[in-house]
Amino acid sequence: MTDTKKLTVQTVPDLEHPLRSFEQPILYLEEPVGSGKTGLVVSKIASTPTESHIFVAPTKELGREVKERLEKANVQNVHHLFSQGGMESVAKRTKNLINGRAPKESQVLILTGKNFRTILEDLSPILASNYHVYLDEGMDAVEFAELKAENIGQYTSLLTTNEEGLLLPALGEKDVLRNVATRPDLVSKEGKDNLLTKPFIQIAALVTCGLYDVRATITDRTIRAVALLKPEKFQNFRSVTMVSALWSQSILAMVWEQRYGVTIKPLPHDYALFDTHRAKGPGMEIFYCLHPDDNASSENLKRDAVTGLKGGNVPIERQVITEIASAVGKFFDQRGLDYCWSANDRYKDRAGALNAKRMPVVSAGLNTWQELDNVAALACMNPPCGSKGFCWAFWG
Repeated sequence: MTDTKKLTVQTVPDLEHPLRSFEQPILYLEEPVGSGKTGLVVSKIASTPTESHIFVAPTKELGREVKERLEKANVQNVHHLFSQGGMESVAKRTKNLINGRAPKESQVLILTGKNFRTILEDLSPILASNYHVYLDEGMDAVEFAELKAENIGQYTSLLTTNEEGLLLPALGEKDVLRNVATRPDLVSKEGKDNLLTKPFIQIAALVTCGLYDVRATITDRTIRAVALLKPEKFQNFRSVTMVSALWSQSILAMVWEQRYGVTIKPLPHDYALFDTHRAKGPGMEIFYCLHPDDNASSENLKRDAVTGLKGGNVPIERQVITEIASAVGKFFDQRGLDYCWSANDRYKDRAGALNAKRMPVVSAGLNTWQELDNVAALACMNPPCGSKGFCWAFWG
């Protein structure tokens, strides 16, 4: 059996000594939600018609909206690339556009974070240098994966760690892991279906794509991995701007700056953004519906609202999430307040407790709800508590 102790990270790197130094600064635009950040980016793109740009959106809906706004501003050669049945893959269509771009041709490519990550893996520095990139909350900075198995050695034999404690493919096993991540059909043909568990496919993708630094703790029954997006590939672009409220205080910004030596700077502009704090005041009221000691987990929301017990097949009408929705609906109805609400996909509000429009859990940048001052956020979006602690232990 593989000696798993060799794979277990034992020390936390010293963040006061960056591993590398990067010359090109990462720009950021971090004004409050609803201030017009996406509009600023559209204006920036429209004002540089001879330049090429990549806009990375968190959703297809925002990508479609940005395309419409760019075309209204008379921006030419705008391509909104997303999955469509019967067509070539988004990655292939995007690569064809990038490779086929004429020397002085300008183009705007609009992608989701997932598709941008796919092309980022093998985009050459020369081609990347033609593009300004704007990531409008469009790419996950931290990924988590946890695998539990009785025979963990069949997985750990394909992995190793280097002197920095980073999780990597074991010698000669990179192709196997790449096939696990991208060609499960080939893995099945070789009779290795045991490797095709969802958590291990995720781990294999993280350690082979070249975009993340992956760390892990491994026991005789578990592999728990946390991956942080690396800055190397972003240094190849003409410029990179992160568009997200409070981005400079995010885990990614702090680790890039402290650990990798990346310089981060605010995007210079003279665009008139909407000052949310001046217009509506700097404060807000936040009401919570769970017990203060509860974690906002799916398991807690599915508890029996009468007994408080977890587990079992609790009817939806007796689950905590249903009681919360009822309380939220009464709260706003009694006060005559307009609001919107969001929840995980499995919750359908079949009882009609919420007399308001439903907002997607991922709604970044969309203007549909900008006139509303009240929102009921009923979704579980946090990573597992163990994963959060794991992340902080490694990166501080």
